[in-house]
Amino acid sequence: MNILADHKEYKPFFKNPEAEIPEVKNLSEFENDSNWYNLTLTVKTQFISLLTEWRFNSLVIINDIELQKMTSSFYFSSLFKATVSEIEENIMQLTTNKAKCEYLIRSITDLEKINKLNGIPIENNPIDQKVIRYLKFELEYYKQVMELPDQENQFEPLQKIKWKGSPAQFGYLFTELVKNDFLETPVHNGEPNFTGFAKQCWEHFEINTTLENLIKEMNPKKNTLSDTKRIKFPKLSDLA
Repeated sequence: MNILADHKEYKPFFKNPEAEIPEVKNLSEFENDSNWYNLTLTVKTQFISLLTEWRFNSLVIINDIELQKMTSSFYFSSLFKATVSEIEENIMQLTTNKAKCEYLIRSITDLEKINKLNGIPIENNPIDQKVIRYLKFELEYYKQVMELPDQENQFEPLQKIKWKGSPAQFGYLFTELVKNDFLETPVHNGEPNFTGFAKQCWEHFEINTTLENLIKEMNPKKNTLSDTKRIKFPKLSDLA
């Protein structure tokens, strides 16, 4: 019997999902696919755990090297970092510390419930364990912030700088400033972290767009400003 009959959500990650013994795609073939991207961390880790079990029982075909990649601490660490980035982005969009605390409490409860429903003891899921520890750490921080006396009255509210141009113009201009060494971006693995840079700009500029779209426009490879409009900007390299 095909093991995927009871696990249809995993079919996109197999080369021949209808075969009696289906073969798993290479990690590089699906890790950037929207089907994989949209899965929760719990479902991803559960899938990888199941692959190990299925491989042992000869229910699926998978290259040993590929299975090793998926179960490596490096890959699990990457999944954890991606999850933390998503949590940070969600927190940043909430305007009050109370709302942030409520979101963190919900996230902890949801993770524990999902593991319970899937029959996976939380102690057997190291990634979710790390995520829950992170969530609890953040929750304690925001609880302490909420307890600070008259905190809202101690400081002037942050006045953002209003950007009157388009998000595409903003993204193009600021990435050009980075490219010509007028600004520094956060760095991830030795490379400019344009997602982190977009988040910094989002905190200090009032831009008529969403954070998700700003992140896209501040990625030099995804910016949508046309070449016709780009040539209207002065060459920043001439100012160096």
